Amino acid sequence: MRIAVCDDQVEFQNIILANLDRYKNKFDLNVFTYNSGEELIEAVKNNCFYHTIFMDIQMNGINGIKTAEE
Repeated sequence: MRIAVCDDQVEFQNIILANLDRYKNKFDLNVFTYNSGEELIEAVKNNCFYHTIFMDIQMNGINGIKTAEE
């Protein structure tokens, strides 16, 4: 399963990553992190796909809602 974590605060990325780490033995997880909505949008435009995306709503630049709409 491919999972994206998009948050401009690394400490919150790390919390999500720690929680996902508990499931790595049970599931085949590939987790990718992005520090901005712009980074995630660029990755998707370059044919990256994700089964699940954990998205921060309030970010610098493009917020999470606009990123999801894109």
